[in-house]
Amino acid sequence: MAGSTTTSTLGSLKKARRGKIVALRTRPQGKITPTPGIGRPTGKSAASKGGGLASPLREVGRTSYADTLIYSSDGILSFVYRPLKQGKYKDANNLDIIINYMDPSNL
Repeated sequence: MAGSTTTSTLGSLKKARRGKIVALRTRPQGKITPTPGIGRPTGKSAASKGGGLASPLREVGRTSYADTLIYSSDGILSFVYRPLKQGKYKDANNLDIIINYMDPSNL
């Protein structure tokens, strides 16, 4: 009995909604002519020295964590890899760049 009551309730909601659907009314808008964007000066200049890298980077050295043994999810395959600990690079301005990587055994 509960199913027939639910069905009749949904049916009545469906009938009530049928006549009330109307098209969305919008106000007519005039055309906007395309114009190029204009940049406005802010009076602030960029810092003369600042935190960017000058590409390309050249690798000059690296250090690694201890060898790590990894198994496949089914345990059939395994392999050893050496995770990267730190990469040392020189950028185009001959500045030293050091990137430190997290120890994957701590994940």
